[in-house]
Amino acid sequence: QDGGPPLKGEGTVHVSDTDGSDLLKTFEKDEVFSKFLEEGRVGARQSFDTVAYTSNAIRTSNIDTSLQKLTRGVSDLNKEINSQVFSHHEELLDQASKIKELEAILNVISAGVGGLEESVDKLHGAITVPFQLLQERTRHQASVLLACGLLRRTIRFLYLVKKLKIHLQGGSRELTKAALCLSELRVLRDEHEGEDLSGIQAVDQEIPFLERSWDDVMSAAARMLSQGMETLNQSEVAHALQVFHNLGALKKRVELTMHAITDRLAKAIRASLNQNALAQELRGSGGPDLTHIAGSAGAAWRAALWSRLERLLDTLHSCCVQARHMHRVLAKIRDPATHHLLLEEVQAKGSEPLPTVVWRSMCKQLSEQLASVSRATPMVESTLVAEYPKLRRYYMDLLRRTNTHLDTPQQDANEQQMLLGTIANFETAYLNRSLSRLSELVNSLFPAAHGHSAVPPSPEQVVSLAKAIWAEVDTARGDQDLMAAVSRSVSKAMTMFLIKIEGMISSDHDAYQLRPGTASTPTSSTPHGTLPPTAAAGVPVLSPSLQHNMALFNALVHLHASISSQLNTHAHTHDFPESARTSIGQALTTIESLSNQIIMPLFGIVTKQCEGSLMGLFNVDWNPTAPNPSSACMTQLQQHVHTLYSGVICRLTPTPTLTRHTHALVRRIMVVFVRLAALVRPLTEDMRLKLAGDMAQLELALAPLIPEGLKELGAAYRHLRAFRSFIFRSEPVSDIPGIPEVRVLLPSVVMHHMISSRAPEDLLLPHKQMNWTPAQYSEWIDRHGEQDVWGLLRTCLDSYAQKVNMRGEKEFHEAYPVLQALGPALFSNWK
Repeated sequence: QDGGPPLKGEGTVHVSDTDGSDLLKTFEKDEVFSKFLEEGRVGARQSFDTVAYTSNAIRTSNIDTSLQKLTRGVSDLNKEINSQVFSHHEELLDQASKIKELEAILNVISAGVGGLEESVDKLHGAITVPFQLLQERTRHQASVLLACGLLRRTIRFLYLVKKLKIHLQGGSRELTKAALCLSELRVLRDEHEGEDLSGIQAVDQEIPFLERSWDDVMSAAARMLSQGMETLNQSEVAHALQVFHNLGALKKRVELTMHAITDRLAKAIRASLNQNALAQELRGSGGPDLTHIAGSAGAAWRAALWSRLERLLDTLHSCCVQARHMHRVLAKIRDPATHHLLLEEVQAKGSEPLPTVVWRSMCKQLSEQLASVSRATPMVESTLVAEYPKLRRYYMDLLRRTNTHLDTPQQDANEQQMLLGTIANFETAYLNRSLSRLSELVNSLFPAAHGHSAVPPSPEQVVSLAKAIWAEVDTARGDQDLMAAVSRSVSKAMTMFLIKIEGMISSDHDAYQLRPGTASTPTSSTPHGTLPPTAAAGVPVLSPSLQHNMALFNALVHLHASISSQLNTHAHTHDFPESARTSIGQALTTIESLSNQIIMPLFGIVTKQCEGSLMGLFNVDWNPTAPNPSSACMTQLQQHVHTLYSGVICRLTPTPTLTRHTHALVRRIMVVFVRLAALVRPLTEDMRLKLAGDMAQLELALAPLIPEGLKELGAAYRHLRAFRSFIFRSEPVSDIPGIPEVRVLLPSVVMHHMISSRAPEDLLLPHKQMNWTPAQYSEWIDRHGEQDVWGLLRTCLDSYAQKVNMRGEKEFHEAYPVLQALGPALFSNWK
C-alpha cells in the first residue's frame, strides 16, 4: 500500500493515488478479499481469524476454487508491489542511506545519557549523606528544646504555685494577685505547641490544690461582688470585677449578674401585681371577686394595692441602681496590660449600655403585667385610672431617685419615656375621665330649652365650675407634663362652656336697646342682672333679650375672674409649666373676646345715641333768659348716660373689658363735644357761659362712669378742661398762638374756635364751605385725621381771600394773617 515506514528526519514517501488504488478498490468490493483488509483499517473491531475463515470457506464453497482465487489475488498483489518498487526505486535507496545516519546520532545520544546518569549518581551520594546527618541532628535539637521548654514551664509552674499559696494566705486583699497566678497557671497547664505538663509528677501533685484554689477564688470574688452590689460599694465591686477579669471570666460573670437583676425585676413585678396574692392578703385564700368591692373593703384593697406598688418601685429602684453601679465601675477600671476599659470587654461597640438593657427589660415586664392584671381585674384599672396622679408621682419619684445615681444630672429622656409609656393607657383614660367630668358639669349648667327660655348659669354655678376646673389642675400639681395635659383638657371644657354661652347670645333688635324710665330717681337692681316684668320709676326698661345677654356676660366674667385669680396666684411658681399657662391663657383670652362680643354692640349703639344728642348743640336756644340753664341736648345726653349706667353698667360685673368700653365711650363723648362746641357760631358771651355750663353738666354726668376719676381718661379730659378756659380767652388775636391752651388742644379745635369766635362771617367753617352737616363733618374728621382738616381750612382761608379781593378791599381781617400763620405751625407739629 505504501513505500514502508518513514525514516527519522525525513518526509514520508506516499504512493500515488493512481498507483494500486484500483487493486485495493477491487479487493474491498470482493466478498473474500475484503475480509483480509479489515485488520489494517482504523477502528477495526478484531484481527483477521485464519481458522474461522478456513472453516467458513470449507463449509460454504469448493476448496479448490477458493485456493485458486486466493492464489490469483496473491499474484496480483505481488505484481502491484513489484510495480510500486520499480516506480519508486530511487526514493527507497535514499531512505536506506538515511537509516545509517540515524544510527550514528543515536549512538552519540546514548553515550551522553550514560554520562549524565553517572553524574547524577555522584551528586546523589554527595547530598544524601549530609542531609541525613543534618536531619538527625535537627531532631535531636528539637527534643532538647522541647525538654528545655517543659522544664522552664515546670519551674514557672512550681514558682507560681508557691506564690499562689502566699497570696491565698493574704485573704481578700491578695485576691486579685491570686487570680493572676491562677490564670497564668491554667495557661501553663494547657497544651502548648502540642505539649502539656500532664504526666510530670511535680505538676500532677499540685493539680487538686489548683482546682480547689480556683473554686475558692471564684466563690470569694462572687461573694464580694454580691456584697458590693447590695451596698453599692465601688471598691468591693471593682476588686471583684478585677478578679474575674484576671481569671478570664469577666464577661460571663457580668452577664450572670445582669440576668440575676432582670430575673429579680420580673419576679418582683409578677409578685406585686398578682390579683390572687392581693385577694389572699385581704380575705385569706378564698379568692374573692375583685370586680365589685365597696366600702371599707374597697379602701383596704386599694391601700394594699398602693402598698404593693410602693414596695415594687423600691425594688425596681434598687435593681436599676445596681445596674448603673455596675456600669459605672466597669467604665472606670482599665486593664493594667492594655489600658483598655473593662467596659469595652463586656459591652460591644455600638450596643446599648447595660443599664439601658435592664431598664428596657423592666419597662417591658411592667407594661405587660399591668396590662394583664388590668384585663383580669377591672378594679385595678379603675383604681389606677382614678388615682393616676398618685401613680405618676410614684413613677416620677422613681425617676428622681434613680437620677441621683447618674454620672450626669440630667435624666435620659428615652428612659423616662419608656417608663411612663407603661402607664400611658392609664393617663389617657384619666384625661378622658377628667374631661368627661368637666363636660358633664358644663352641660348641667345649661338645661335643655328652646329659644332664649334657657336660663343662663348663675354666678354661684359658674364659681363652682371654676373650682372644679382648678381642682383638676391642682391634682396634677408637681408634675409639669401631667399639668400641661390636664390644662389642655381644662381648656377644652372652658371652650365647651364658651360654645354654650355663644349659642345663647341674643342678637335681635331688642337685645341692644335701652329705654329710660319715667323718673330720674334710680332704684336698686335685683340679683343676677334681671328685673321684675314691670320696671320701677326711674329704672331703665330693659328688654328680656338684653337682660339675657347681660346675665351671659356676668357668667363669662365670673368664670374669667375665678380662673384668672388662680392662674395669677400659681402661674409664676416653678411647678406650673409655661405650656399650662398658655393653654389656660388662650381659653381666658377667648372668654374675654366673647364677653367683648356681647357688650360691644350695646356700647356702639349708646355711643351713636350720645353723639346724636350732642348734635343738638346747633339747635340750642342760647337766650340767657331761658328757664333751663343747661342745653336740651345735654339733658338728653345725661339721660342716655344715666340709662346706661343704672340699667347696664351697675348690673354688670366689673371687668377690664367693661372698663375699656366705658372709658372709650366717655372719651368719645368728650372728643365729639369739644369738636362740635368749637363749631358753634356765633359765639357770644352768653353762648360761652352756656357752653361752660354744659361742660360742667357733662363732667357731672360722666363722672359715675369713671369711679377712679375723669383724669384717668388722659388727653380727652385735658382737652375738655382746656377748651373750657379757652373759650373765655379775651387776648388780642395776635396773642392767641402763645396761650397755653393752644398747645393742649387739637389743632382743628383751635382753628375752628378761632374762626367761630374771632373771624369775620364771610370766613366760613369747613363744613359750611363744603355744604356738610356737622354730623357729616365729624364723620369726615374721624376718617381722615388732622392733616386733612388743615387742607379744608386752607381752602376756607383761600376762599375768604378771594372774596376780599373781589370786593376790592385793601386789607384782610386781623384774624386772617394769624390763622394763616398759626395753621401750618399747629398742624406741622401734630403727630
